[in-house]
Amino acid sequence: MASADMTGISQLSEISKNSITISMSDDPEDLNIPDSNKDHKKNMNSADMSGISEISEISKTNTSITSFSGEPQNVTKLKKQKRMKIILTILLTFAISILIILAYIIFTVCCNYRENKKLDEYDKKHSTKIEIDGHMMNYKIVGENNNPTIIALPGFATFAPVIEFKSLAETLAENYRVVTVEPFGYGFSDTVDTERTIDNVVSELHQFTQKLGINQYYLMGHSIGGAYSLEMANRYMNETLGFIGLDCSVPGQEVLKKAFVDTEKDYDNYILAKKLGFTRVGSIFSKSTVCFAVDRDYKNMTEEEIEIVRLLAINRGYNKSIQNEKEHIYHDHFEQLKGKKFPESVPVLNFVNGLDNPEPEKWLQLHIDVITNRSHSEVIIIKGGHLLHYRYKDKVVNRIKGWII
Repeated sequence: MASADMTGISQLSEISKNSITISMSDDPEDLNIPDSNKDHKKNMNSADMSGISEISEISKTNTSITSFSGEPQNVTKLKKQKRMKIILTILLTFAISILIILAYIIFTVCCNYRENKKLDEYDKKHSTKIEIDGHMMNYKIVGENNNPTIIALPGFATFAPVIEFKSLAETLAENYRVVTVEPFGYGFSDTVDTERTIDNVVSELHQFTQKLGINQYYLMGHSIGGAYSLEMANRYMNETLGFIGLDCSVPGQEVLKKAFVDTEKDYDNYILAKKLGFTRVGSIFSKSTVCFAVDRDYKNMTEEEIEIVRLLAINRGYNKSIQNEKEHIYHDHFEQLKGKKFPESVPVLNFVNGLDNPEPEKWLQLHIDVITNRSHSEVIIIKGGHLLHYRYKDKVVNRIKGWII
């Protein structure tokens, strides 16, 4: 090929490169091709011009792909499909969640209706009630013809005191008249709007004894029942023959973090679980989650009674009265009881948990400090946990029989 032709080809190559680089321009003048290249272009034969045309078309085509296509159409389509799939998954998950929630609500409503109907039927058949301050208080008497009388007061938030004290009460009833009380908010007694202060609770309990014509009695309190017994014994010492404590609450325990402060969180967690319905679900698989205070081995305990405790726990447990009482227990009960002891005229038999108490020495000393009468009082350590009165029922009963004069 002639030298001039080779020069033309070289120049065409340069034009082609320039076309790719500044492909956004539509004006040939903007390509800024040198004059020498322009003169050479005019001298090219038609075949060469045809080559230039083809090269120009190729360069435009390449420029178009590079500048405007961005990414292949199949990639764009895949991305759109992926986005749509994510959106559909979110919508489907949301719809399923709504259906599950609705199904759970329907299940809860149906269970509440059926369970409360069963509770009402049992209440009408088995409960004995008395009117106190315009509300009905439930109780149970066993050993009706025996003397003296022991009044059993439950621990805080006990779901069904009459049933849960049944084993101990009936065993003691061989020798004594035992009256188990369900304070307002407990068991089948009414819930009330009255503040659950020590003053109000003790006043209601005393009205209860007076209406039943019980003028003298031994108080037997489990847990917080001991705190109410302490106040009653100081107010009505001429009526109180003695006190039997079943790992009872005592002044000074409010400073024991592990034995007192931390338990408030446990109650709060349980209240939340009940509101969310988790207590019901858990109790279906294991009744022991709510029937932990029932002596299930007691010969006279029926399956119906155990089921009633479960239903009371998930439907009426931790009601407004109990929650109000909790606030007073953790904020002013023990402030009011600070420094109080049982009167000299009231002997004390204290059974103290020595099994799983996190601060056993301090706990024991508090139960000793609350006693004034030293001639006929005892403190007995039992390695039976907080519910020692049914886990070691026979031991407790035997000692009570030997202690009551």
